[in-house]
Amino acid sequence: MRAVTDEDRRHDKLRASGAERQRAAEVLATALREGRLDAQEYDNRSRAVREAKSVGELNQLVADLPSQLGVREWVAHLRIRQADRDQVARWLGDAQGEGRLTEAEHERRLTDLASAVTYTDLMKLADGVPGPPDAPRDALLVSDLDRQAVLDGLAAALADGMITADEHRDLRASARRAKRYRQLDALAIDLDARADPAERARAVRRLDQAHADGQLDAAEHAKRIGAARAATRDAELDDLLADLTATAGSRAAAGSLLSLNRRHRLADAEREQAAQELRHALDDGRLTLDEYDERVQKAYAAGTAGELRPLLKDLLAPAAGKPSAPTAGQRKSWWIAGATTAAIIAVVAGIIVYRSGEGDGSGGAPAVTGGAPELGVVWSAPLDRPSDVEGEGSWITDRTVIRARTDRMTAYDLADGHVVWTFPVPADHKLCGMSRTIDRNLGLIAYGPEGRYYCPTVAALDLGTGRPLWQRQRPEAAEFNNTYFYADEIALAGDVAVLREAHAFLAVDARANTQRWRLPVAKGCRPYSVTASGAVAALLTACDDRSAQLALVDAASGREQWRAPLRLSPDDKGQNASGRKPTVVLSVDPMVVRTSDENGAFISFDSQGKRRATIPQNQPDLDLARDEFPSWTARPGYQTTVVDDVLIVPANKPGQTDTGLAGFSLADGRRLWVTDVASLAGIGGAAGTVLATSKPILAEAELRTLSIQDGAVTSTRKIGMPDEIGLSGDFDLWNVGDRYIFANYAGTQSPPVTVIGPRP
Repeated sequence: MRAVTDEDRRHDKLRASGAERQRAAEVLATALREGRLDAQEYDNRSRAVREAKSVGELNQLVADLPSQLGVREWVAHLRIRQADRDQVARWLGDAQGEGRLTEAEHERRLTDLASAVTYTDLMKLADGVPGPPDAPRDALLVSDLDRQAVLDGLAAALADGMITADEHRDLRASARRAKRYRQLDALAIDLDARADPAERARAVRRLDQAHADGQLDAAEHAKRIGAARAATRDAELDDLLADLTATAGSRAAAGSLLSLNRRHRLADAEREQAAQELRHALDDGRLTLDEYDERVQKAYAAGTAGELRPLLKDLLAPAAGKPSAPTAGQRKSWWIAGATTAAIIAVVAGIIVYRSGEGDGSGGAPAVTGGAPELGVVWSAPLDRPSDVEGEGSWITDRTVIRARTDRMTAYDLADGHVVWTFPVPADHKLCGMSRTIDRNLGLIAYGPEGRYYCPTVAALDLGTGRPLWQRQRPEAAEFNNTYFYADEIALAGDVAVLREAHAFLAVDARANTQRWRLPVAKGCRPYSVTASGAVAALLTACDDRSAQLALVDAASGREQWRAPLRLSPDDKGQNASGRKPTVVLSVDPMVVRTSDENGAFISFDSQGKRRATIPQNQPDLDLARDEFPSWTARPGYQTTVVDDVLIVPANKPGQTDTGLAGFSLADGRRLWVTDVASLAGIGGAAGTVLATSKPILAEAELRTLSIQDGAVTSTRKIGMPDEIGLSGDFDLWNVGDRYIFANYAGTQSPPVTVIGPRP
């Protein structure tokens, strides 16, 4: 075991981010599936993960769970246990199925296995087969799927101009000859070190910024631009950027604040940098809203670096030397480590509300938070053309915002709005389905023929390039002609894609398109919708007698965890030619469903599938989200969200059109608060971001933060917007760092994408 260093101890004291908690939760979920934890221990640790403050606390909760699960300790001279002999037989069978062993080699090893005596014999028979303890990865035999993944990577590199046709031919031959991962990895590492067009473009933009900042003169700028455009390796790009210090607003620059002399007098730009880092910590889940408010006030009031240091020291480590731009090697690792999950972190401790010229219901508007910069438009995309095109939904990655239309998908660079890639839907077809979530730069879409209510073709898109990894046809059934509806047809749960078919739910590997499991539904019933989160999928089945079944299943195996009954309204029988689904799974964790029965209600379930609370939409003094359901878009967005076990929903008083917001406890259904919000336009983002407007064009507006505990406005910031920029109609709202991204469904009158952030 590696010795614990001082650096490890310092890292353990850092505040844990939401992404780190999620990774720990995934380890616990895997351990539960493998039988290493019982249900009670899993629940206790999961609760502790949610409450953990530091990285060290998270590490302690998973320290006894190995990364290579299912492994036994084998001692060479001992006789073989029968259980281990049986296990090796299964491993050999898996290896043959995955293409690691030929049929003849598999039979030979099975024959020798019967006469093996010691673990030394056993290790020889299991050579190159995944499973045995301490088997180094580079010595394992290559599977057909992994070899194909490298071949696909080579094809993509050829299309991107990263390698020549001759190089592609030679490398492809080497990949086909590779027997062990040490040979295959060498090819992948070489390819990973090559610069692609997107990386060259990012380097050019960084050099342009350095020239504008005065870091490079005109001659040096021109020289480096030429070298960047001609670079073929990541290392060449890194050399061109190595001596450029971090720009204002970067995370590296924030780290340098801890390295300042304690008596250093702070400039306004340094205070602002500290405030931005605190906002990053709030967005990442490392600070609560109360902690953020207290620290940001102290940051703006700080006079010296010594006063600033206590506010940041548990959030980031001091910069080691001069800050520099991230290297290309840090930006990607498509094979050895896999693409990182896109962390789209929105506000988790409150709701962001935009309002234009309105009070807070108490006779006046709150004061603008002192010292906070004014917000304005950073960039906006050109209007959609032709004028009758419709938007269908959006996704966001760590680098791009991706907006779907019926005829294509477009990825815009978050930094400046330039188009990174487009994916055109085939001619005479329309895009009609999207997964609600993405995973590790992968998203699912579906499209079908124009003029038909059927969406048969499912494709997995690489969100870095816009290229499809695979396509799959869902079988068409006669009863689906002109009655097929679109929303929540496909879902992504980690590395599993779950699809709704005519008579069953089907799961396939999200990257290899190989079947995992298939669950047929009962006679007289039909699949209704599928949603997913983390490692589980929620399957909703509708039957002819208006009954419905909500089942939560393990996405990897299809094993059912619990099942709960529901009722549907007479006009919601599981198929609807308008493409609408009045019954909606709003959240998987916690499980919250909007049902169409009894004039609409919100129902929450516990971890065993038992009902916790029922919140009617038709209340004695309020109507909740009356215009919210159903939604017809491929990736539906609702003005209703769940934050910290609180349902937040638009609310109208009977007979009135003015809209407010109401918060309800999902534990017992109690109404927690009601707040007036004039002309509410929508609620966007996965963590409860809310936009309210009083007119289609926001010439002047304010950004307000509401507490989810009591609905009170806690802070306000001004927004300056030109008249030609509108935020009207339905939209998705994403929050990344200090920027807010609006993806409009209708992009012909207002920009399809608008990004708002601090003014320089």
